Amino acid sequence: MLLFNPQISGIILLILAVGIGCAAAQSLLDPIDANIQYYGRWNQSDKTMISWWPGAYAKFNFTGTTLAIKLRSTVDLYYKIDGGEYMQLPEASETVQLAEHLEPGLHSALIASKTEKDSIQLQKIIVDTDANIMPPAPAANIVEFVGDSITAGLTTSRGALTSYAWLVAESLGLEHTQIAYPAVCLVDGCSDAAPGMESQYFKWKGWHDDENWDFSRYTPSAIVIMLGSNDEKIVQQESSRFEEAYSNFLKRIRTEFQEAHIFVISEPLGALFAPTQSAVLSLTSAGDKQMYFVDSTPWVQYGKAFNDEAHPSDYGHEVIARKLFPYLQAKLAVPTQPLPGPPPNPNLPGIWQTMDIGGEESVGLPGSVSFDSADTFTLWGSGKDIGSTQDAFRFVYQQATVNTVVTVKVESHSAFASCAKAGIMVREHLAASSPNVILGMSPADGVIFQSRPIRSMDTKLAGSARASSPCHLKLERKGRDFFGSWSTDGESWEPVAELRGLNMAKDYYVGLAVTSCDPSVVSVAKFSEVKINGKVSQLGKPHLILQPNTL
Repeated sequence: MLLFNPQISGIILLILAVGIGCAAAQSLLDPIDANIQYYGRWNQSDKTMISWWPGAYAKFNFTGTTLAIKLRSTVDLYYKIDGGEYMQLPEASETVQLAEHLEPGLHSALIASKTEKDSIQLQKIIVDTDANIMPPAPAANIVEFVGDSITAGLTTSRGALTSYAWLVAESLGLEHTQIAYPAVCLVDGCSDAAPGMESQYFKWKGWHDDENWDFSRYTPSAIVIMLGSNDEKIVQQESSRFEEAYSNFLKRIRTEFQEAHIFVISEPLGALFAPTQSAVLSLTSAGDKQMYFVDSTPWVQYGKAFNDEAHPSDYGHEVIARKLFPYLQAKLAVPTQPLPGPPPNPNLPGIWQTMDIGGEESVGLPGSVSFDSADTFTLWGSGKDIGSTQDAFRFVYQQATVNTVVTVKVESHSAFASCAKAGIMVREHLAASSPNVILGMSPADGVIFQSRPIRSMDTKLAGSARASSPCHLKLERKGRDFFGSWSTDGESWEPVAELRGLNMAKDYYVGLAVTSCDPSVVSVAKFSEVKINGKVSQLGKPHLILQPNTL
């Protein structure tokens, strides 16, 4: 499958004069030859092939013993010959030698742009005078990635080539395109009045005044979209604006590619998680059976997975690619397969899952969990605290939707720090700064009811009650309202506080949380009579929105 398939298919040969001595004659081939496959967004201008957006690449097979290219402008690019290692050519210009002294026979070549600043302007491909160019095997599937600096691979060692997008596509044997740009928002005008991806995606170069992209050039089998981190600075208080823009954006993409599987991936740190999920829900509820929301927040946490506060490292991109792999694999299989849920945890009953929430340094000692029965758990948790703008704790959880009631008996809570906590948590996602509500026990305050209503904002105490373990707790969500109660016997309930108007995602996580409030020690809590909506958790399929009910 070719992304650029020009009408001119003949190879134009210009024979160079044979130099004095042993210099070999060479053939200069126009890059518009149909045997060359172009992936990404390329256009032709005066027999020059020009790319835009990061990670655009060209590939072809050739015979002979040498290979060079002629460029119209300076560019930072990568190339590889015969499937070897990628080699970098910083500030490549004019005629660039890519290979020489090869063994006679058939060889393969690939050249690619590193960043959005690198536009490859390919004028000639130079081979031996008796050599030929031939097409590689046609691609079975193309996957397109749409995003911002993360999808572009900013801060990684090879830019687009070490982004999760490039890595997962290559591991699946797929051709791929990256429509991504650092600092780009989804919403127009969100950053210095610049156009957002809701406009840029539909352009060749991504600018308002540039020509529209011709979507008939190629048809991706899957589209992966990750946006939101840049919009959050502008539209955090206007999430409905972002949700509407995202919904309309997805509708326009669906109009262009009616059969593609569209994966909307949450931003890894959870930026604008709820409106992103809601945008997908609006389309799946209207009947789109090939659009999926995938929560990526449990995939990477602060530490070696990040180079800075926002951008994953090479290792982080490798993890994201590995986690995304089974989703793409399932939907591109023939016949298509259901999206995978989390694997069952042999140390937990039913569909319960567990992990440490927070950055590596904030979490400190690794936590753990055991269970005596389907409704009785013991949690060991370290971590700086559940509070401020980020959390660090042990979480045992499952997925829930909208209206939920959780009841539990805190049998015991052993802690060194007075700010240690153990209790019931409702959490929008699994990144450290997630919006959340917790009803728990603390040595300092007895029963506490607190929340972080917006990602990365300060946690506020809504109410408390003097009590100690053993103690029964009940946390209830009704739409956007949350209610916390406590009891000595599990029958007569006393209110702690209520929280109204929290704009939390429709599908979220609920479970048990323990933090030691000191990453150098572990706090231990035992919970019994754990019930969700009046029932002990049983085996079942997680239902966080990943896919519609049918394949």
